[in-house]
Amino acid sequence: MNRPGRWVDDARCAGRDPDQFYPFKRGPAGHDDETECAKAARVCFACPVRVDCLEHALATDERYGVWGGASVPQRQKMRKFIGPLDVREVAELYARHGNTHWMVR
Repeated sequence: MNRPGRWVDDARCAGRDPDQFYPFKRGPAGHDDETECAKAARVCFACPVRVDCLEHALATDERYGVWGGASVPQRQKMRKFIGPLDVREVAELYARHGNTHWMVR
């Protein structure tokens, strides 16, 4: 199993209730609750390891929860850009812009 690196020790979510970052548990199976995702993402936006977290989620095809401030649908959209861009570049672009609006495809 591929586990997150040592960066998790510096994450703002460390020590918080993990359910906050897995809003799918409250909504229909396989669908994140957008309001709950936004609440979780607010924790991520000021996180010093946000890019590392998102890079991990993209590289391991994490299918649940909010990682690096990005929900499952947002990460699915980002995956379309992996290839022309490497995983780290996609994560950095998302962290810089805070959304997926820069993605046109």
